[in-house]
Amino acid sequence: MRPFILLLACCMGMSMHAQQPARTNDVLAPAPKLEYFFDSDPGYGKGKQMECLNQDENTYRISVEGLPAGTHLLCLRACDGDNNWSQTISRNLYVCSVMGKRVNRIEYFFDTDPGYGLANALEVPENGEKSYALPIVGVGSGAHLLCLRAQDEQGRWSMVLSRPLYVINASDGEVTAIEYFFDKADPGEGNATAVALPDTHATEFSFDLDISQLAVGDHQLCVRVRDGNNQWSMLRIQPFEIVSTGTGVENVTWTMQVGMEATTTECRLTSDSDRGNCLVEVVNVAGMRLAATNWSAFDHQLTVPINARQGEVVIIRVTDTDNNRTVLRKIRINR
Repeated sequence: MRPFILLLACCMGMSMHAQQPARTNDVLAPAPKLEYFFDSDPGYGKGKQMECLNQDENTYRISVEGLPAGTHLLCLRACDGDNNWSQTISRNLYVCSVMGKRVNRIEYFFDTDPGYGLANALEVPENGEKSYALPIVGVGSGAHLLCLRAQDEQGRWSMVLSRPLYVINASDGEVTAIEYFFDKADPGEGNATAVALPDTHATEFSFDLDISQLAVGDHQLCVRVRDGNNQWSMLRIQPFEIVSTGTGVENVTWTMQVGMEATTTECRLTSDSDRGNCLVEVVNVAGMRLAATNWSAFDHQLTVPINARQGEVVIIRVTDTDNNRTVLRKIRINR
């Protein structure tokens, strides 16, 4: 059986944009040169060549035949007609099984690991490659981690591959645009990274987050939504950390995972994450503070008394004063 590749690391299908060849005295200049390599750079012009077929976008299917099981780095670059090379684009990939070893089980879970063999099972492909549509029923609105792993016929498990995603619940009204950015680099409303909306009027859907350009360390995800009245929501902020494993793969963990519920009389917060002492603030959409209190790092739960109306929207801000992280969320009170 061919090596089985988990596709969520964008390792198999890649798109590259090439500029339209320039004309010189009505003669087309040479098309850009494209090349790729795995792991070690052989030098400019010495990688495996790919043909630039179209003037705008080219899609390639790159073989991983001959790569041993484990982590690898796929690198691509282009050269124009003046012999100027682009930056090298790299993507992590993982070969999950070796030649002759069949994949016995594939499973996935969101956020919390239930244990080996206890997660949601996926159909094992017959030819070593398959894509899946994963349901998000029961996955709450907000930031999550999609995690996958595979087991070979000898019972050995691969490492867990994780992919950050964000779930939007649109049941409160029409969603006409979604965008996100990282850290404090807010480009302004309508100018951040746009998310493709589903073709159908789904009340809940998810989208992947591109973290390929982020360095190892602490970051924060900022998401906002535009409604049918062309009004943008407040930012939803969720901090996370990228940690290098030392093997060419980077793991993502959400920090400050805080569960939030609100009624007309109280806000209930829960958190099992590693956090410091926090300041909790509850305000309404007019900016009036309804409550403010401190949340000890040793307490996993906190109840904050408030006085609100049913149907009112409250904004809960939890700031980790020890680690300078903030979670910001808007909640509509339904009871």
